[in-house]
Amino acid sequence: MSLVEVLGYYKLTTEEKTALEALFAELTVLYPNVEVFRIATDLRQQKSVSVSDALIAATALYHNLTLATQHR
Repeated sequence: MSLVEVLGYYKLTTEEKTALEALFAELTVLYPNVEVFRIATDLRQQKSVSVSDALIAATALYHNLTLATQHR
């Protein structure tokens, strides 16, 4: 979802998009699986969180990764 959120931003300039695409090309993309969707569903049932934020958090939890965010 982060890739969609970042590259899908409607005010993104061509230069910004090119730079961000280059950045994402260097990163490992983690695709959700059934377990990630289950965790995301559980998170949304526990707290008021957007679908995209729940998927990002669930992916981090599933892969035992640290999630850095400004969201509370």
